[in-house]
Amino acid sequence: MMEQGLAMAAAHLFTMKLLLHEPILIKPSEPTENLVYFLSNLDQINANIIKTVYVFEAPAPGSAEASKEPSLVLRESLTKVLNHYYPLAGRLGISAEGKLNVHCYGQGAVFVDAEATGSVSDLGDLTKPDPARLGKLVYEVPDVKTILDIPPVVVQVTSPPSLPSFLSYLWI
Repeated sequence: MMEQGLAMAAAHLFTMKLLLHEPILIKPSEPTENLVYFLSNLDQINANIIKTVYVFEAPAPGSAEASKEPSLVLRESLTKVLNHYYPLAGRLGISAEGKLNVHCYGQGAVFVDAEATGSVSDLGDLTKPDPARLGKLVYEVPDVKTILDIPPVVVQVTSPPSLPSFLSYLWI
């Protein structure tokens, strides 16, 4: 009985291997306003970190989309999006009154490319997501002591060879 339980547990292990590239900062493509925004009272009470994973189907071989590097497309898009949503390129801080705020100085969002070996089946049934498995696809900022050490947006693009790409991000 115990052997069967161990075998089932081993079957649920995350077998996909990830090679993370060096994180880079993606800044807005144009200068943005230098402002400090206070967070809402609700955000003051309940500052959450949200981890999300999206799976994109690989384009058909030979199509125009197949020649585009997903990571490059997303980096170029992010630099444009941050022009309009520039607080996401800022950093969290604390005011003299002890309230959370966002310092909007265009520091940039963290972006990480990752390569994966394995298959999508290593992630299990995606209609019933397993946070422990999918969480492996979300970049963890090193040396985090408080929520202030995490940029508001962190993006990881994981590209398995000839498989769908995974876009994961966390945001505060």
